[in-house]
Amino acid sequence: MAAGIDALNDFIKAGITMMIEKIGKAAMLEQLAEEAAELSQAALKLARVLRGENPTPVTEEKAWKHLVEEYTDVFQCASELLIPVDWQQINEKSERFRKRWEEKKAAEEKDGNRHREAYGKLYDKFLKTY
Repeated sequence: MAAGIDALNDFIKAGITMMIEKIGKAAMLEQLAEEAAELSQAALKLARVLRGENPTPVTEEKAWKHLVEEYTDVFQCASELLIPVDWQQINEKSERFRKRWEEKKAAEEKDGNRHREAYGKLYDKFLKTY
């Protein structure tokens, strides 16, 4: 995996850094913040579409395309800034989530599915997702 990451970093350093050279690091950080905010809004819109609550005229297909577009913008800004992905952090977070989830499931079984009763459909959707 390290070789693939090194190749990606070399590509980024060699080819994509034109924009940051033109506008500077501070402006690129501002652009990253703006794009991240737009990504947040796109994710929230898609969540509305998927839940079918608080209806929106946007279709699921359009919402996904918009999410990908905004994620791509964030990725490009992060690439320009040479912000690396911390795969160890991702693995550690995933492991912590898995452990907490297992503990939560065990506790639910023990106390009679208190959460399912409290949150109903939303909780069932969450269980199906994870």
